[in-house]
Amino acid sequence: MALTDSQLEAALRAMVEAIQAGIGIETWLQNDAATMAMPEPLREALRASIQAGGTLTTAFARTGALGDAELALLRAGEKRGNLDAALLALADAIAQRRKDRHDVLKGLAYPAFLLAAVGCILPLPRIFTDSLLSYLAVAVWSPALVLAGALFALVVVPRLKATSPLRTLPARAALRLPILGRAFERGHHATFLDVLGRSIAAGLSFPDALRSALVASGNPGLLAFEGASLRMIEDGSNLTQVIQKAGVFHPEVIAAVAQGELTGKLDETLPRAAARERAVQRRAIVTLLVIVIALVALVVLAIIVQGLISGVTGYFDLIDSQIGREGGIAPP
Repeated sequence: MALTDSQLEAALRAMVEAIQAGIGIETWLQNDAATMAMPEPLREALRASIQAGGTLTTAFARTGALGDAELALLRAGEKRGNLDAALLALADAIAQRRKDRHDVLKGLAYPAFLLAAVGCILPLPRIFTDSLLSYLAVAVWSPALVLAGALFALVVVPRLKATSPLRTLPARAALRLPILGRAFERGHHATFLDVLGRSIAAGLSFPDALRSALVASGNPGLLAFEGASLRMIEDGSNLTQVIQKAGVFHPEVIAAVAQGELTGKLDETLPRAAARERAVQRRAIVTLLVIVIALVALVVLAIIVQGLISGVTGYFDLIDSQIGREGGIAPP
């Protein structure tokens, strides 16, 4: 079932409001007016599953709207009687995932514009040396590729499942890029810390809160660490030991977590640590923009210099040719 993150988030938050108001999920789903904003395929699928005696977890499993790890969190919330907290944690995680994606897209918008502009500027001499159609045949490709990438990122990606290779493979590749990879990774860490703090504040058990944060991060390394981290918690390790074992967090993050555990205020220190990680992410994106702008400026300058040199050379060749004809000497 193809749902955007915003549609799924809205549905989850509406369920939280119904549960906190003392309305059962089955009763709420039967109210056409209250569920009008929910996509009809999702509403009908949930209705059918609940009426057949299934739980909300099995209902979502049949729709395919949530991934395995998200379903595990929802199942834990149902078993422990914290369904509203689990739904709220999922909604917060989806909202943060959408925000992270938008932040990255905003950071890439200007470089993409410059790329399209360069693709239109470089072939300009074809207008004078060949024809307008010749120029358009070359210049159209760069803006077209940028537009296709924007449509994919803004229209297709939001409707993909979190486990779709079209989502996970680009994310893995992006983590390997210089500067941008660092920004992605710090953004993932910020999401992990933010969702973990929200989940703890919402009353989820610590293992469930940790699972929720790992899933929300979208970081391949952290997702692979999920099983080991939960085993460490079962064996009596604290969060500081867990994130140290992960081996990917900055020392400032580890210090903040240790401080939160020491003072008993993890739900307050984790969001602050997340804010610092997002600040690092923004600085990395700004650095990338500066580098891209500088490179584009150098390319444009090189084109201008080349054009000037070519023009001056042609001018002197023309003068030599004129002198040669006037003197009766054929140019070499």
